[in-house]
Amino acid sequence: GKMTTAQETTTPDSGPSKGAEGLRTAGAVRLDYLFVYGTLMRGSIFHKYLKVPQHQATFVDTAFVQNALLYDCGAYPVLAIGGPEEARVWGEVYSFVEGSPLLRGRLDYVENVHGGMFRRLKTMAHLENAEMQVAAWAYVGAGQWWKVGTQVIPSGRWKDKRN
Repeated sequence: GKMTTAQETTTPDSGPSKGAEGLRTAGAVRLDYLFVYGTLMRGSIFHKYLKVPQHQATFVDTAFVQNALLYDCGAYPVLAIGGPEEARVWGEVYSFVEGSPLLRGRLDYVENVHGGMFRRLKTMAHLENAEMQVAAWAYVGAGQWWKVGTQVIPSGRWKDKRN
């Protein structure tokens, strides 16, 4: 088969999906998805960026990413894809209109993609209540900087971090 990179790929539409609220497409509007696991989650410092009217993101469900580890970097966590099979990182999935400037125009700056701290890629997020998965963008640690002097949060949940 042909190779595609995880970075910037769009996944083919898997047809109409029944399930959580934010999953339905309204007419010709196509939805894209974002998996958040730390400072962008409800109740966290950067969640306000998901609520800007022209870039509105809609909560879909709590979710987890498999084969993933969560590193405690102090003020924020870092998601690392490629952990053991049973390792899960928990977070929230949001939907937004495909092509919205939410990611490129806003969150890429919040997450310092250009400075090399994070990179954005598509990963499979397993929805907790809808019993399905969606291809969702996620911000993962770029390079190796986040492995130095940090610890993995065993539960994969940011709220469980030791203070």
